[in-house]
Amino acid sequence: MAQSKINPNNMILAGGGSSPLSNNPEVKVSTDTGKTWIDVSANIPGEPRWITKVLTHPTESNTMYIVRSGLSENNKIYKTTDLGNTWTNISGDLPNLPCWDLFVDPLYTQPNNTNHLYAGMDVGVYRSTDGGDSWQAASNGLPAKYVYCLATDDAYLYAGTYQDGIYRSGDHGDSWTPANSGLGGLDIMSIASFEGRLYATGREGEDDVLAHERILAKARVAAVGLHGQVDAAVGEGVDRVGAHDAQAAQ
Repeated sequence: MAQSKINPNNMILAGGGSSPLSNNPEVKVSTDTGKTWIDVSANIPGEPRWITKVLTHPTESNTMYIVRSGLSENNKIYKTTDLGNTWTNISGDLPNLPCWDLFVDPLYTQPNNTNHLYAGMDVGVYRSTDGGDSWQAASNGLPAKYVYCLATDDAYLYAGTYQDGIYRSGDHGDSWTPANSGLGGLDIMSIASFEGRLYATGREGEDDVLAHERILAKARVAAVGLHGQVDAAVGEGVDRVGAHDAQAAQ
């Protein structure tokens, strides 16, 4: 689920379907902070697949995105500018590999160029500077592994990887260096920035990656300093990531 920072009334979620691991989840949009929801699934073109991410635009309140995983040619990322009534495929020339995350860079220095996008893929990070019409690999320094999540703390772009912790980039993805002190070989499933600190959810000890529900049930959280130094573990072994988040925010 994601909520617009520009207009908090606007929200998007993906879920439901025939099973917890459904490859045909419903996508719903709310314009009243979640009091009511409209199913917009039928408006999205392309073959239904697992949805690994929904997100809102950092500066446009009616613009939202979904990210599809799995092997389905030219069927990775879709964008709506009218709260889900119509959708545009911005997969461009992304490789036909599972796509895990999308990040819209609101701080790119040209200025406010929110056509600058990053996609976390099974083989690293891809970057677009034209809103998704075309994509190029931006993985110099990254391991050739899954990139599950992308985030920023206004100083660096961070990538959470499979079994290699967190990497950071200070040049908009041109190069990456490890930011892994204290993380070991964790799979990093999500990263968030809050008041000058990073919070990361991760897992260890399981090889298969089937769905976020399964991974996050084994999550642990570390409080990470502004430039990637892990300060303290603040939660481990609970069933809901939300409990970690509440602990970390205290």
